[in-house]
Amino acid sequence: MNYIAFNDLIRNTPFQVSIEEQIKESMLPFVIWGIGSLSYSIKKYMDYLGIKINCYWVDGECKLKEKEGIPILSLAEIKAKYEKINVIFGHSKYELKKELKEKCGNIQNVFCVPNVCYNRFTKMDLKFFEKNSERYFHSFSLLDDKVSQKCMIAYLQCKLSENVDYIIDIFDGELNYFRNPCFFLGKEEVYVDVGAYTGDTIELFLKETGYKYKKIFAFEPEEENFTVLKKYVEEKGLENVIVQKVAIWNKKEKLSFDLDKESSGISSDNDKKQALEIEANTLDSLLENEQVTLVKINFLTGVNESLEGMRKIMNLYKPRLA
Repeated sequence: MNYIAFNDLIRNTPFQVSIEEQIKESMLPFVIWGIGSLSYSIKKYMDYLGIKINCYWVDGECKLKEKEGIPILSLAEIKAKYEKINVIFGHSKYELKKELKEKCGNIQNVFCVPNVCYNRFTKMDLKFFEKNSERYFHSFSLLDDKVSQKCMIAYLQCKLSENVDYIIDIFDGELNYFRNPCFFLGKEEVYVDVGAYTGDTIELFLKETGYKYKKIFAFEPEEENFTVLKKYVEEKGLENVIVQKVAIWNKKEKLSFDLDKESSGISSDNDKKQALEIEANTLDSLLENEQVTLVKINFLTGVNESLEGMRKIMNLYKPRLA
């Protein structure tokens, strides 16, 4: 696809009534489905619109009865309490949108809000795309396969229109960090989890490898997450799993770390007064002489610095990067 065709395709994305207008027009009770980090973003968005959230909906057992004064209910409790409801996704499994109404006849409208994290509550402006279209096309041209190119087009169309169907249509639930067409896992992986959180990605790694691996290194700097992560490893009885409470960086130093419900990470200089001080080090220092085969990194800030701090590992062992 050349630049003109790419530009025309994105610019001619059909637009719909904005999600903000759709939400404001409805007079039905609003229910956030899920109580994870995205639900926190959705709640801030609804506060920004001045619209009340009636309850949270959680599938399965939940020890919490409320969140910030708002009740957490099961689907059965919601059905009994409300005749008709609006549901807003508080998680990112938007592909469940199509089957959601079949799950509960009380649901009138389902809202997936793609422009909601980090207080960015407005969709991408067409003028912004036009101003940066050549840069977008340059990135598009660097992609190595048709599926990746389709993903980028769908992403841009979704950001412009707020219509998540663009990304749902190409979603492949079988793909993840470790199951993909780029590489295959062996039984002797030395896996490094940078930003290991509470062990969710380790769990996925173990599932994909059938619990057969050589060694796992898990790094998590936040105290509460680290405690849960360490407990997870101990309760699972996992062998050859090294857990360390440290941030990964391009040198050894103390950093300011911002505890944010949406995404914790390294703070800017302006935020240091509200941040915690944490220890940071490089992967090259922490993993000296370890023949690393696979590294996963997933957080908002510090990715470049993490890579800079593993130059030796990359040169010597050429690990796959997720």
